[in-house]
Amino acid sequence: MNASDFGPNLFGEEPAPVKKAAIRKFNCPSCGGEIQIRAAGHTLTAICAHCGTVVDAADERVTIIDDVRTKLRPTLIEIGQRGTLEGIDWEVIGYVLKSDRTKQYFWDEYLLFNPYHGFRFLVQMDGHWNVVRVVKEDFQRMGFVTTVWHENQSFRPFLRDQPIVQYVKGEFYWRIRRGDTATTEDYVAPPYMLSFEKVPGEETASLCEYTEPDAVQAAFGLQSMPRRKGVGPNQPSPYNIAALMKSAAMAVAVAFVIHMAAVAASASQPVMTLNKVFQPGDQTREFVSEPFTLPRQSNIYIESSAPVSNAWAELGLTLVNETTKEVFELTQGMEFYYGSDSDGPWREGSPTADGYLSGVPAGTYRMTYDIESDVLQKAQPLQVSMTAKRDVVSWGNFFWTMFLLLAHPGVAWLRSSAFENRRWENSDFPRTASGGDDE
Repeated sequence: MNASDFGPNLFGEEPAPVKKAAIRKFNCPSCGGEIQIRAAGHTLTAICAHCGTVVDAADERVTIIDDVRTKLRPTLIEIGQRGTLEGIDWEVIGYVLKSDRTKQYFWDEYLLFNPYHGFRFLVQMDGHWNVVRVVKEDFQRMGFVTTVWHENQSFRPFLRDQPIVQYVKGEFYWRIRRGDTATTEDYVAPPYMLSFEKVPGEETASLCEYTEPDAVQAAFGLQSMPRRKGVGPNQPSPYNIAALMKSAAMAVAVAFVIHMAAVAASASQPVMTLNKVFQPGDQTREFVSEPFTLPRQSNIYIESSAPVSNAWAELGLTLVNETTKEVFELTQGMEFYYGSDSDGPWREGSPTADGYLSGVPAGTYRMTYDIESDVLQKAQPLQVSMTAKRDVVSWGNFFWTMFLLLAHPGVAWLRSSAFENRRWENSDFPRTASGGDDE
């Protein structure tokens, strides 16, 4: 493969100082089959495509590193296959199958090469894909429990492991063979992940960027893809909670302004008042107010109070249209109790009550009312005050509006929390059932 095979530099930059790559061919010292080197001048290790023998490609004598004689396996993306990712043409020149130290989890690592842009890795695990590049930076890490910063972004510790090379084929710019191990530490900040791989005498840092499976499938023209399982360590959340909460906050602010404007514009005009001392015999009587007129359909807000103390009172109200005899009813209970026990002083209830009669048509009305109270049952008088106003804006409507406005971001937050819990359940730092520390 020559650099010219890829056409001009796709980013309009000067070609990177990568040695011009020409395909180099030689025979396998083990089986005699032909071995092709696609990144000549960079490749140190090659695996024979016929017998699986690992050879030293940097040695002109082509010495054998590992004569394992393994049968080569087919892979989803084969050696020599080309694809375009991030606007750059890449060729697959190597493949590694790795597992965790328990050999319960496996993942694929494809080595990509472009003569202008060097090397990248394409990593797949459980249907989740990442494009990976080596980062030349001196990272300051104070133990695996602390965050790591890269380009003004914080990465949280996720997982420490000791991966094992289970299978290799193709060519590589480093020495590699089956059974190789390393120590890794992964830190996440979706859609990115920083991965540190340490072997004796060397540590390599890599930046992984989550890539949607559809993009990989289109890039390499793949017919089928592995099914995506669970949530990837750096898979972006589909729930933009910050944006949702920002829009919800703006909606709440607008709703509050509209509500306050409605309060200021409302009539809130008294239509009836009552200030009456009821006597013990009044519990069997019904009283009728003077008539009053509603000029248009409106609601009526009624607030009542009685100075009950360790007692109760109940006011029954019936609004009757003088012409149509249409009836609107409301019961207001007032009770107030207090005392002291082993836990200290306590109190409950209230000597006031309020409520609304909604959608009352225009017309002339009378209010009939009756009273019941244990104060009157004790042969004591009871003073009751009541005020009725029309066109009063209800705060209940405002709070219902808030509930509706916040329902969608609230549900999204719950789903986002569940998504994050699934992300972190395989981490060394799993979140608590309640959601742990949110982003």
